[in-house]
Amino acid sequence: MDYKKILTLFLLGLLSISSFAQTAQVAGVVSDTQGRPVAGATVVLRNKATRGERTAVTDENGGFSFEATGSEAYEVVVKGNGFAATSTDVALPASNLVIVLSPQAIKEEVTVTATRTEVATKDAAVSVSVVDREEIDRKGINTIGDIFRTLPGTSTVNEGAFQVR
Repeated sequence: MDYKKILTLFLLGLLSISSFAQTAQVAGVVSDTQGRPVAGATVVLRNKATRGERTAVTDENGGFSFEATGSEAYEVVVKGNGFAATSTDVALPASNLVIVLSPQAIKEEVTVTATRTEVATKDAAVSVSVVDREEIDRKGINTIGDIFRTLPGTSTVNEGAFQVR
């Protein structure tokens, strides 16, 4: 009977010790390079030892906040639409973090066909020419007509203001 009392007291003591675990605040603001807040950015707090993660979304003022426990090292990873992802190592407690996101390069490809509907490049019945941003800059192209005049197998007619066929 006495061993049950001792075991109960031991378990209660163990539970009470775990309730005294140190908690710390990780909070800050996400902004762009102009200093404007970035709302809706995804902020991930990652424990570097256990790889455990917690996720939050920035509010309209770019703010975010986490409760973290222990004294392990943490990493804050921030991703926002139109911005390059960034990560920062933090030590607890970490309040008043300012994380600046830089604009991400646009990586979009447009395929123009005569079908007037969207068609994947691999499904196009004719050859496809790719004109990337660097080529447009290098050739000094100013209008859509200038682009098509340089492509093999194409020609333009009725060139004028806002009119190329």
